[in-house]
Amino acid sequence: MAYELSRLDERRFEELCRALAVRVLGPAIQAFGAGPDGGREATFDGEVSLRPGWNGYGVLQAKCRRTAGGVADAQWLCQTLTSELDQWLDPRRRRVTDGRIPQYLIVATNVRLSSVAGRGGIDRVNDLLSAYGQRLGLKGWALWDANQLSAYLDAYPEISRRFAEFLTPGDVLAQAMDTINDFNEALREQRSEALRERRSAAGAPKRQVVDWEPFDLGVHRSISSAEQVATTLPDYVGRSHDAHLRRLLHPMPINGVIVVLVGGSSTGKTRTAYEAVLTCLPDWALEFPTTALALRDRPASPPSVIWLDEAQRYFSSPHGEAAAVALMEILRSNAPVVVIGTLWPQYWQRFTGQPNPGDADPHHEVRTLLARAVRIDVPPTFLPADVELARSRSDSRLRDAIATAGSSNRITQALAAGPDLIAAYRDADPYARALMLAAADARAAGRAAPLSAAMLERAAAGYLDEQQRARTAPWFAAAITYVTRTVKGVIAPLTPVRSQPDLGEPDGYVLADYLLQHLRPEQHMYPLPPQLWAVLLADPGPLEDQLRLAREAEDRHLYRDAVTLCASPANQGLPGAAMAIGVLLSRLGRHDESDPWVRRAAALGHKGAIQSLGQRYEWDATSGREVHEDPADAERHLRQLVENPNDLDALVRLVCLLTDSGRSDEARSLLTGRAEQGNPTALVVLANVLYDQDQQGDLEPLLHQQTAKGSPIAAILLAGLMDEVGRAEESQTLRSTIVERIPADALQHCIELLIEADQWCGVDELLRHAAEEGHAWAMQRLAGLLIEDGIELDDDPELFEEGESWLRQAANAGDEHANLLLPNLLDRLGKTEDAADVLRQRAATDDQKVLLDVADELMHLGHHDEANEVLGRLTAAGKPQAPVRLAHVLQQAGQPEQAEALLRQTAADDLHALVVLAGMLAETGRTAEAEQLLRGVAQPTTEVLSTLADVLDMDGRRTEAERALRDACLAGDDLVDLQLSLTGTEADQLRRYGLEPDGRTAAPWHAPEPAPEVGTAVDECPPFAEWFGLPYPRFAYRNSQAPTAVARAASADEASKHQPQPAGDDAQRTTGSG
Repeated sequence: MAYELSRLDERRFEELCRALAVRVLGPAIQAFGAGPDGGREATFDGEVSLRPGWNGYGVLQAKCRRTAGGVADAQWLCQTLTSELDQWLDPRRRRVTDGRIPQYLIVATNVRLSSVAGRGGIDRVNDLLSAYGQRLGLKGWALWDANQLSAYLDAYPEISRRFAEFLTPGDVLAQAMDTINDFNEALREQRSEALRERRSAAGAPKRQVVDWEPFDLGVHRSISSAEQVATTLPDYVGRSHDAHLRRLLHPMPINGVIVVLVGGSSTGKTRTAYEAVLTCLPDWALEFPTTALALRDRPASPPSVIWLDEAQRYFSSPHGEAAAVALMEILRSNAPVVVIGTLWPQYWQRFTGQPNPGDADPHHEVRTLLARAVRIDVPPTFLPADVELARSRSDSRLRDAIATAGSSNRITQALAAGPDLIAAYRDADPYARALMLAAADARAAGRAAPLSAAMLERAAAGYLDEQQRARTAPWFAAAITYVTRTVKGVIAPLTPVRSQPDLGEPDGYVLADYLLQHLRPEQHMYPLPPQLWAVLLADPGPLEDQLRLAREAEDRHLYRDAVTLCASPANQGLPGAAMAIGVLLSRLGRHDESDPWVRRAAALGHKGAIQSLGQRYEWDATSGREVHEDPADAERHLRQLVENPNDLDALVRLVCLLTDSGRSDEARSLLTGRAEQGNPTALVVLANVLYDQDQQGDLEPLLHQQTAKGSPIAAILLAGLMDEVGRAEESQTLRSTIVERIPADALQHCIELLIEADQWCGVDELLRHAAEEGHAWAMQRLAGLLIEDGIELDDDPELFEEGESWLRQAANAGDEHANLLLPNLLDRLGKTEDAADVLRQRAATDDQKVLLDVADELMHLGHHDEANEVLGRLTAAGKPQAPVRLAHVLQQAGQPEQAEALLRQTAADDLHALVVLAGMLAETGRTAEAEQLLRGVAQPTTEVLSTLADVLDMDGRRTEAERALRDACLAGDDLVDLQLSLTGTEADQLRRYGLEPDGRTAAPWHAPEPAPEVGTAVDECPPFAEWFGLPYPRFAYRNSQAPTAVARAASADEASKHQPQPAGDDAQRTTGSG
């Protein structure tokens, strides 16, 4: 994943580097806090696991600069390091007279360095370090640029989550981790299909809109009164969005239409959709598919309505992308079909958000579909005129809802009894409240199946204090009666259910969704009582719940339980579960235990496992580079991977392996054969090989042949080759043909493939040609390359000027990425006022995310008043993050009293504001007041607990601070601070074995080995290892003796590679970071 490290200020970047150093080097590292550090952010003295043979005194230095969109800045870094290293050479400096000259040096920087061989930023900085290393007597050094740090953040997601507010735009990481596989979907679809077949055989007609019961379509039941029963809907009160929707449906559409109603829980989205289709299209057929699989496979019968209530159920499923493609085909058929769906705002953001360059794009087809949709927002509140209209109706339920909602005007929520559910929780005695909290925490942890009465009774003890637990009289019967009593005749806090097919007593209880959202908001994590965790481990529920609990265990550092929960599914043939065990054990430095699970996953066909086995390297001291640990084993797995014709990384690695083992002819034959079959990946790698061997003349016949067959990659390479041999006119003609005839998205894909493979032949000129033809993406990409070249060539002003020109054109053409980059570039070039002008133009929007970014950039430029104005707009609009940002602006402007007053105003309703306020108080010495604020939070979250630990530590109460840190870790916080607070061997024990459910450091435990029999692979999507927050890091792989294509490898699944290497019996392994 591409992390925006430029968002971190110097202090936070140093904190990030220290946290990563503890993970990569081991817990023995000594971290330094803020203040003069003598050129050290952290030190180590002894053996560390970064590279074999590193044993001595070493220093970590962090060099932070806000860069233009992560573009490399080797010149700046070289100048900064020269100044820093000169001080180590000056015998008069205190760092020399009072300190120690390091034997090892690690330089961490937030700039992204180019890997171009010889002239790239990585080689230039390494050359500088090599020269100073000889003068300082360094035994070794390492360079961690933004690419390397991003790889480490992928490998250690608990750290990336800790810094996610600064590193990633939006909720990119949350999007990746929230994709949950519906394992029972196919089974449900089979049952539904059998029912449809029986109906079809009987000649059953299509069910029309008017024939559907609203409750069957997802409309909420409403509160009841003495005059009405809950089986009927209350009178409908139309609002402005209703008129918008009905204009789309009347007159009846003759072509395909898709409408999505977007709003929060219980705002009236489904009722709005139902009333619209009932009024405008009553005799149309209405199809309500139960699953994404049904949606994908069921053809529409025009004229018809396709009903997608809670559309995230379809689009988040493994078949969501295929379902989106099927819907798009229906809409493109121009048949009279109306697709109408509902979504919460956070799901709309998730599905429509653009991924960062280089990141996975799990919702491409859904995003394409939603780009065609008409979005209609359903507000949570009624306007005063709407309230009066509702008050004029004869339905008493409306009057009751108006009274319940009060000044909030949230009438639809009151109709659905949401406030009454919350009141039922607040009014409950401790025992009934304990049952609701246990059910909420179980759901939040991944247990979606109903909880039995026995499970609830045992778990409730974890939510009661010592006096409440000392109760001998029966309590459960009264508590369960209270929580299952319906509120206003609509819904109970816990609904009794029976899973058995016969009549009888309930065997489980399900928490109301509205109450779950109130008690356990999705953005927070809370510690789980050990009593509840013991209940969930004893009965983890069906397979999908078991896997969700395993992910939760890993997040909470309950590593033994995570492995235990995954072992059974893995032995049943679930490759992702096996891989998850392998990745987790490897991250813990337990490679010998990890290896059998990775191999089991590979045997079951897990791509990430096969990749990791093909990419295992060890350090060869003789040659001074990394070599394959087992070349034959690596070759076998790489050959499996290259069966996928688009796997650039595997093909590059296989070619390098063959070349390194003296089999160059075999490598070239492999590439030539595939290239002749039209494989673009092979063609690019072959071009790299021939260019490196100065044999590009051999390439021209093949390029002509493939161009004639319609290969765009071959045409691009051929145009570049013509340029090199002086045939400029032919090259220009061919480039014009390419830009005219190849669709823009295909052309962009080809260029990115060439850049990724480090094959620049023809790319620059083609980008320029496409930019001149008006393609915004080409303008933005060309600008980035020109700016990078300008930096590499000692800040060449002409290249900067041209890059700025293209970036401005791309921004004017609507390229969002260019709009983000342009202010940073202008600031870098000293054009601060120009940068501010661009930001002022971007501020002319209602997009709250854009406005937050604009405010941040204005603060960085020193325009505090303007940032204040933008944040004031957001605060007035109710944007949650705005008050905290505004308080930060006030602090920077020297107005701490106003900042504190603002935070106090919002702290009652905004937990993050309360935490920031506590931190501000503690920093000014008011630790008692800060502690009182934090301890007043009834249900402390991760953020509350970790801040409380900091406050207690400032107060010198180390034992209490450690307890708060342990609770924070059980709520998902990173282990780094806890490791640093421990002494002796316990820190390493914590890193390798994790925590017990009560917060103690886990005793050493052994992971189980895979069962002897390999089950049949179970199809799963997405790869389960990603649920654990264990994405596979993207590492730049370079080998000076191999073709240059290896300098830019594609992303690869991570298993046991790139992890800190343990001392002792564990195997020493590294994987090609180069």
